[in-house]
Amino acid sequence: MAKDYILEKRKFVIGGIAISIVLIYLIRLFVLQITTDDYKKNADSNAFLNKIQYPSRGAIYDRTGKLLVFNQPAYD
Repeated sequence: MAKDYILEKRKFVIGGIAISIVLIYLIRLFVLQITTDDYKKNADSNAFLNKIQYPSRGAIYDRTGKLLVFNQPAYD
């Protein structure tokens, strides 16, 4: 009977350790995702790159072949 008691106690100890590890991970995830803005700022600055790309357009001719509009490079 002494062995049965030791095995029962061991199950509770291992279960308690597993639950405490899961709780530690959940608390750490909460702190990182909810309370701290450092990672959010880094992710936003890394994810969005505002770069203007100007399209190159071709020349436009009318039906007689006369040039109506052409490209002229302009820089902001």
